[in-house]
Amino acid sequence: MEVKQLAKYLIISITTALALIAVLFLLISENKPKIGLATPIVTAEPTAEPTAEAEVVLLTPAPTPITIQTEVELPKDAVDIVVNGAVILAVENPETAQQVINDYLASYAEVGDNRRLVRAYTEQTVELYPASGSKEILSYGAALSSLLSNPALLSVTQVLTVCEQTETEIEVLTETNAQLPLGTTFIATAGTSERYIVYYESIFKSGVECSLVETNRFRVGEATRRVVMTGTYTSENEEPEEDEGTEGIAVQTLNFRCPIDGKISSYFGMRNGVMHNGVDFEANAGAYIVAPEGGVVIFCGERGDYGFVIDILHDEGNIVTRLAHLTNVRVELYQRVSRSEPLGELADTGTGEKPHLHVEVLIDGIPYNPLQYIPER
Repeated sequence: MEVKQLAKYLIISITTALALIAVLFLLISENKPKIGLATPIVTAEPTAEPTAEAEVVLLTPAPTPITIQTEVELPKDAVDIVVNGAVILAVENPETAQQVINDYLASYAEVGDNRRLVRAYTEQTVELYPASGSKEILSYGAALSSLLSNPALLSVTQVLTVCEQTETEIEVLTETNAQLPLGTTFIATAGTSERYIVYYESIFKSGVECSLVETNRFRVGEATRRVVMTGTYTSENEEPEEDEGTEGIAVQTLNFRCPIDGKISSYFGMRNGVMHNGVDFEANAGAYIVAPEGGVVIFCGERGDYGFVIDILHDEGNIVTRLAHLTNVRVELYQRVSRSEPLGELADTGTGEKPHLHVEVLIDGIPYNPLQYIPER
């Protein structure tokens, strides 16, 4: 009984093994090329003929990879310039950083003509640290240029001394003068203002003025009034007379003489509505002309219709004798002359008019009748 049972189990095992071998054979045979004829596949519709060309696939070999350097080594001595904890620049070394900061501050020394730099400094904290690589390493020139073009990176405070001149308005006094023709104006005294030199201390931050404080003041000029005279003189005569005009100041120290040997052809005063400020002495061309009194020549040259003119400031200090229409002049500007010293000759008018010497006497710049001081010859 045991033999039969064993034979049964053996048959079953062999059958199972053969079945497994058959299955494996079928699986393998599907992936191998078929040899011989294959049973045709019958379908309901005929198989369509292929219309597209077969796709050609080219295999390109993969390139050989290249390793790229991704780490840059910073210069050994490079430093970051840090302002209030923020990196503003990176430079080659600490010496360059110091030079950049010094020259940047020195650039603020260039101020206007009336200003002087007392000091320039930064109120921010400036420190140097080894370069971190967060900023490009710059040369001296590039770093300084960067600061100059963007002063907000490192603001600078300037303390300047400012010098200015101030002055008050000139006080004007107007007076009437019966010696001057009606309607004319004469400035007897130009007048000056009270002038001061004032010093200020001015503080600029990043180019913007923040404060201006006066530190000193000096007075350099006293104030004097400007005196303006308006004329009131009129004359009803068509031709002036010998005693025309108001009386001038009395002169005790001067002894005038007639400067030419001639006769009066025209007096001082209004002539047909036009003021004649002197006396004309008629004489022949070439007649000698002498100084009426001692003094200093303060003008010697051509003066329009007056021709050649000599002005003599007399020792009294405020009296000037003016002689016009001269030629062959023998004196020079600023030369001291004495009474009766030869000055030149009477010029020919060149117009056919009788030659004449025009003589004026001016006191404080105002013309007076010369015959009050120079007698008729």
